[in-house]
Amino acid sequence: MKPIILGTAALSGQPYAGKTVSRKDARAVVARAVEYKIMHYDTSPAYGFAEDVLGDVLTGLDSTIYSKHAAVATVLPSVRKLSRCTVKLLAHNLDPAIMNSKDGWQKMPVWSDGYSAYAKDDRRVLYEWRLSYEMQFDCSIISRDASEGAMPFMARSVFARGMLCGGTVPPEIAGAVKAAKEVADSLGLPLPALALHWALQQPKITGVVIGPSSVAELDQIMAWSKLPCQDIGKLANLIPSVSVDLRTWK
Repeated sequence: MKPIILGTAALSGQPYAGKTVSRKDARAVVARAVEYKIMHYDTSPAYGFAEDVLGDVLTGLDSTIYSKHAAVATVLPSVRKLSRCTVKLLAHNLDPAIMNSKDGWQKMPVWSDGYSAYAKDDRRVLYEWRLSYEMQFDCSIISRDASEGAMPFMARSVFARGMLCGGTVPPEIAGAVKAAKEVADSLGLPLPALALHWALQQPKITGVVIGPSSVAELDQIMAWSKLPCQDIGKLANLIPSVSVDLRTWK
């Protein structure tokens, strides 16, 4: 079973998707994730107090943290906040078309060359460059471009920025959402459960990032993940794939 990864952008103490989560509530979400045995986390130094919360809750636990950094200089502060010796760095916001091309690796920004930071203590840090990469792309059952490439990656926005969970749907992609709802109905699943299971079944997707802003939202997502679901397979072909950056839709 590939991992469900807890994204922490919504647990930053900053406005996110119309909500602002307190440090206490953010801590409660991470603590509940541990109860669900979620041991993979996605964060960034740009995510307010999320790193501090992760460091507080996860200290001493065998967990993996992926972090997004635009410069090497920001890694050590994150290592300290997260209270651990290893942080896996994540290449993100890259064009899947470039990355799936024959020479895509050579076109990557230098800073996202897939390195890990090892902190022996606060006085000595060793950076080890790696040839393997941790990649992350937006991908959902209605926007499948990344899943059709050759490169393994972690998927985020599997609920299409909330559009597959009852959020506002722009007219331009309403047809795709309607088709997805029809497939979900044919399988006896809620639409968000279909979206989640589709992502979990994709061979190129190595992990699925979720972004709950409350314990109740996390409980709901985990309930969807436990619903029985047959192989969606070719049924997804009944759903138009929208070739747009869903981050541009509100």
